Amino acid sequence: MYGTLKSNEPNHKQLYSRGPGGAKFCGRAKTLAKFPLLVTTPFNIPFLLHKEGIGHRIEGELYKLDEETLKHVDDFEGHPHWYVRQTVQVEVLTDGQSNKIEPYIVDTWMYGLKRFKPSLLELPLVEVYHDSHYDISRRYRPYDVVRDGPLQSYLFDDE
Repeated sequence: MYGTLKSNEPNHKQLYSRGPGGAKFCGRAKTLAKFPLLVTTPFNIPFLLHKEGIGHRIEGELYKLDEETLKHVDDFEGHPHWYVRQTVQVEVLTDGQSNKIEPYIVDTWMYGLKRFKPSLLELPLVEVYHDSHYDISRRYRPYDVVRDGPLQSYLFDDE
């Protein structure tokens, strides 16, 4: 997890909405490959673009999810129609108690946009997302498609 689902972030509770045992924190990790991670739209949502080789090695948290929680997170992220979950390699840097460990590499899933406006790559890219690091006017705002309308126009050329 690299965005609003991380601990101390606005949507972290989604990991435990199906019960306390649905998600187990396994440690902090960093992608081996570089990816563009940016914060955009009027809702200040972090988006990872599946464009390997551009941006930074993304820092995040590694979780083991049970099947029900994975399905819930897939639904929350709009997989596969909005975000796409794909396998990437990460370097695990801490254990589940956040103690530094000898780094090792694992394959894991990561959500991101496969389709996006090329102009998004011109926006400032971040290595690690922390909503609290932003000025209040740039912090994440909960988004609701019924209330706020579609996000596609901010992200896709053909919508």
